[in-house]
Amino acid sequence: CYYTGHGVRVAPSVDPWPCLALPVNNEGLTKAIPGSALLLAIKKRHPRLAIVFLDCCNRPVITKAISKTDFNKELIIKKKPALPGLKTLFLKSKGLIASCAATKGEAALTVVKGTPLGGGFTTGFLATLKHVGHKPSISWASVLETTSGLCARLSNDKQHPIYSKCSIS
Repeated sequence: CYYTGHGVRVAPSVDPWPCLALPVNNEGLTKAIPGSALLLAIKKRHPRLAIVFLDCCNRPVITKAISKTDFNKELIIKKKPALPGLKTLFLKSKGLIASCAATKGEAALTVVKGTPLGGGFTTGFLATLKHVGHKPSISWASVLETTSGLCARLSNDKQHPIYSKCSIS
């Protein structure tokens, strides 16, 4: 499950996952779907492997965008992705992986409009996969930790993605 869009906190929630702000109509009305409810619905279906990737804010305030130049400095990957590690991650893993671009109270890193890079969390995740995909013994924990560290560096330590490895094997 991949979601990129607006994420919001509904006070006074102790849930670490944001609510997904989904448009209801063309008049700007939205419906907030709790991320934890989405995770529960996916768990109930007992998938072999489920990856929930929420590239959205986890607070009601949106911060300024990061420049394309800053992203390019950090994310240029010269190697083409190789398959051994990706096969391990996507074809041999089982369980539920849930992740969100920002910790409770944080805004998600965004990119200047008109650039092809997308959200900071998504871009960091894809760069990490390209960088470590050649390793045959890669783990979801290392991919998520690397992505989280990359987001923290790019945001000057203002964004800290969260993730949950629920019974990954």
